[in-house]
Amino acid sequence: MRNLSLYALLLGAAALASGCDSSGSVLEVDATGSVAGGVYRDLNGNGVPDSPTDQPFRNVEVRLVSPGSGAVVARATTDTAGVYTIRDVPVGRYRVTLDPARLGDSLQAAPLGEVTVVPDSTVSAVVPVSFPRMTVAEARALPAGRRVFVEGLVVAAYGDTAHIASGGRAIRATRLQSPTSIDLGSLPGDSVRVLGTTGRFRGQPILDNATLFVLNSIISLPAPSVLSTAAAAAGGGGTLDAVQVQVRNATLVDTVNADGRSFLRLDDGSGPVDIPIGTGIAFGASRFIPGLVLHATGVLVPSTGGTSWWVRPNATLELVGEDSPFRPAAPTATAAVRVPGGVRVTWADNSANETEFRIERRGGSVSSPVEIARVGAGVREYVDISAALNTAYGYQVRACNNKVCSAPSPEVVIPPVVTP
Repeated sequence: MRNLSLYALLLGAAALASGCDSSGSVLEVDATGSVAGGVYRDLNGNGVPDSPTDQPFRNVEVRLVSPGSGAVVARATTDTAGVYTIRDVPVGRYRVTLDPARLGDSLQAAPLGEVTVVPDSTVSAVVPVSFPRMTVAEARALPAGRRVFVEGLVVAAYGDTAHIASGGRAIRATRLQSPTSIDLGSLPGDSVRVLGTTGRFRGQPILDNATLFVLNSIISLPAPSVLSTAAAAAGGGGTLDAVQVQVRNATLVDTVNADGRSFLRLDDGSGPVDIPIGTGIAFGASRFIPGLVLHATGVLVPSTGGTSWWVRPNATLELVGEDSPFRPAAPTATAAVRVPGGVRVTWADNSANETEFRIERRGGSVSSPVEIARVGAGVREYVDISAALNTAYGYQVRACNNKVCSAPSPEVVIPPVVTP
């Protein structure tokens, strides 16, 4: 909502210095005119004194500078309402500037171009003072502690964080707040302006303590960058940090626990990338089973150590198929026979890409198969020396590589030894 009092005060400053006496007659001053207006802190960065948070900028010197020589021709200081008037200005063209000492390293005045002073008239010049506007790439290159505006598209939002993308780069806006009530879940697809302080998260640039202003609702998001799983994990050495990406036809090779979190590990053959499992994840299958083939879409965030990247847990996982191209062929012809000291289990090796075989057994108090041993590639037998004589067992074997295991071989059951 427009801050009418500030807007009217600043734009009405010229009328206060219009050069009229109480009777309305023009006061004649040969070959001079006036410049009047106001200076305000533009805290939403739109160049108009319309935000409830915009404030008059008091006690700042306004200068008229000759465009040719750069000399200061006239000056005045804003009052408590942020209003100034410069009278008896020689006719001509001038640049309106502010005393840089009052702006410091963070604030800057918006460039106004030139004003033209004509005899017996007042030119109005309202000067917004705000934080610098940066592209995403420029903001990422700044040292920590700079307060800046960045505009872009929200490609993801979760918790109090939003990913803002523009020009092929992206940055996280953290500890997000808004002057109006905003549902973060509705932000993806919106064009926004963000005011934040540059900082670091796991070694990567962020905009911290950020205030967000929605500009337009675009709804549709641009297509994500398609990467291999290894390229996603590398994050382009930081150039793809916070960017929305997609990995395609990647095999779910494992579910892992690290740093107190659970992850899905995906690999398309180039190398693994991890996806933290979170409440925001969308998945069409009922279980996370190694060997599923997926497309995964999300945003890249640095891992805890900051040396690799994760696909953020609001990722969308699309089930492509249930049989990974990396899956070895299952062993067949499983057989078991009791031998002195145990049970010899044998099988037929049908795969060319296994790195090991895993032997699984059930029996006794164990009703479902559990892994009891692993042997190397090309091995076709294993002697189970822990098998008891008086217990029946069922054996099955899986061929595995560093990505996924095969389906189990047909189970073979060996009866207990019955003593007379």
